[in-house]
Amino acid sequence: MKALALVAICAAGCGHALVCPAAGGPAWRQLTASRVVLKTNLSEWTAKEALDELETAATHIAGLILLPIPVAERPEVVLFEDLDDYRELGAPTWSGGHFTMDPRDPETPPTVVLFARVGWVASLPGVLQSWQHEYTHFLLSRLLQRTPTWLGEGLAQLLESARIDLEQGALVIGGSESGVPLEQWPPIKDLIVADQRTFYAEANRDRYYSAAWGLVYLLQFHHPDAFRRLLEALHASASTDEAWRATGLEPDALEREIHSEFSRDLPRAQRLSSAGPVHKPPDSMRLLGDDEVHLLWARLRPWEDPSAREKARADLEEAARVAPDSEELRRLRQQLGPR
Repeated sequence: MKALALVAICAAGCGHALVCPAAGGPAWRQLTASRVVLKTNLSEWTAKEALDELETAATHIAGLILLPIPVAERPEVVLFEDLDDYRELGAPTWSGGHFTMDPRDPETPPTVVLFARVGWVASLPGVLQSWQHEYTHFLLSRLLQRTPTWLGEGLAQLLESARIDLEQGALVIGGSESGVPLEQWPPIKDLIVADQRTFYAEANRDRYYSAAWGLVYLLQFHHPDAFRRLLEALHASASTDEAWRATGLEPDALEREIHSEFSRDLPRAQRLSSAGPVHKPPDSMRLLGDDEVHLLWARLRPWEDPSAREKARADLEEAARVAPDSEELRRLRQQLGPR
């Protein structure tokens, strides 16, 4: 009788798309590896496959950053089985994933949220592309004191294209091309000073993303020493202007180089040596309790939206029925505040 009551209560609190385990929804698991903590409602076998792929991709992406990576912290990856659940939590409808981090709450880990689209095998390339993009954002957030928008998005776009060529034992990167014609790209001098509002404005977003990808491609493969100096300066708390001057590169000269490079129809993919996939079992794996599932959903909802805020409160109430003394419950209630 008590179990049936819990199912009824949980179903009422789970919203339209999300269904918690006690209400008949899929089980949620947590799996850990050296670079990833994965929370997912995929089946056990598929979750292990997903962790293996995410860990391999993270290892290669970390090796492509032109700075030493003393990052001990692992991001939390929340991988939904389908798009409806992903969108139920207020995720951007135009993105394949997103990275979230609250600097005011050191107890909450940096989190990458992804979805599996239509079946694991068919969705794997898209999931890895989104993961590599968002993992790049995570690494930069840990390595640099400040990350100019063009750098974060340009490098994330470049590294999202990385894939392993098993036949030739190579890591292929840089093969994705911009969909925006070169003549529509903003000048470099405007790109490198653009703030987030300018960069992400609907009228600018596609043009600025394309130009950022082109500039980072040029720096990574044509001017790696200058690019390393830029990253080292940002790591050492230099301003964005000081960091750019550390490259020794002139925007006007780079502008001419970009037009020379990208006005020609050339293959862009770079082939680098690769150690191949990283295959190992999870360091640990366990089922999440219903309280943990609701706390996870509450944390991921966009609290700035009033309806999402109320759904987060409902999630916390469901968690409290199972684990009223939870420290995370107390912390989230405090952050959410009274009605």
